Amino acid sequence: MNELLLGQQDLSLRIVGNLVVAYSPTPWTVPQTLTTLPALSRVVDLIPPFVLEDFAQPTH
Repeated sequence: MNELLLGQQDLSLRIVGNLVVAYSPTPWTVPQTLTTLPALSRVVDLIPPFVLEDFAQPTH
């Protein structure tokens, strides 16, 4: 996870409960979105199951 996040220095994200949110100081573009989505997917894949069980919040 550390290597991924250090390698994606242009990626700003926040994990809140069961949400992984990317944000940008400028409006999103299609190319930016297409490069950000795979990175977010990799972040989600690297979250250990016990973390999800301990900290995830149910969606309403």
